[in-house]
Amino acid sequence: MLLRNKALLGILLSLSGATFFALSITTARWSYDYGSNTQTVMLIRFVTLLFIMLLWNKARQIPLLLSNNDIVKCSILGIFYFIGIGAYLSSVAYMPVGLAVLILYTFPILVILTSAIVDKRKPRLLELIALILAFIGLFIALDIDTDNIKLIGVFLAGLAAVGVTINMLGSANILKRIPFTLFSLYQAIVVSTISAFFVFFTGGIAMPNSAKGWMIFLVMLTSFVIAYLSVYASLKVIGAVRTSTIMNLEPVMTTVFAFALLQEQMTMAKLIGAMIVLFAIFLAQLPQIKNTIK
Repeated sequence: MLLRNKALLGILLSLSGATFFALSITTARWSYDYGSNTQTVMLIRFVTLLFIMLLWNKARQIPLLLSNNDIVKCSILGIFYFIGIGAYLSSVAYMPVGLAVLILYTFPILVILTSAIVDKRKPRLLELIALILAFIGLFIALDIDTDNIKLIGVFLAGLAAVGVTINMLGSANILKRIPFTLFSLYQAIVVSTISAFFVFFTGGIAMPNSAKGWMIFLVMLTSFVIAYLSVYASLKVIGAVRTSTIMNLEPVMTTVFAFALLQEQMTMAKLIGAMIVLFAIFLAQLPQIKNTIK
């Protein structure tokens, strides 16, 4: 019963992470219309997360010191997190956003293949079928425009997928030994430091210039914190493979939020693609769902 409840908790955390990351991405884009920018969003997100983790660990009397080995590992994973997000945000300058998202979301397949290699086993057939279906669904839903593609954009989007893959696999491994709030603290320190460097050399902080802009910015910030904590808690509970599979929901939810908040067009192709992705996620979780309800 405990294992079943744990599996259900992990699935719910992953769904929460995918949904709130989608809301965070959409509102981040919206905040740019009111004076903010990418560098500022990254910095404020992780400075906020850093202080929340400090207060959380302090309140629960969790010692803040880790072994030198774990500090190095957390720092390296923070660098790969920044590489993943930074390379993705940079790639859209050289290629359509839809194609950049599609390349980024090869990371669940990379996670499964890499995990199988590390564990010296064959990838599970159902997982591979589900991920291929999800990839097809995303291709349909994102309505890929192959015009005006530059090789540097493909490289950056691929680098983003690799960065996210390494971060998820490494995080799932280290979270077996340390509290995810402590891991998040050290990762937030690294990403905040790198983000501050970029903000300093790209013109400084750019905050919203109106009350509506601030409201959007705060929704973005809140949804990011919820999403981040959900995903890394999910990594601790159910691991990288299952978490990354469910994260295929994020681009679909981003399309939904973009339609609702930014008045972007909703087409039949997007709806069909979204249904395929949802089915693929359900298919991948089917064995665990059956065990949970028995």
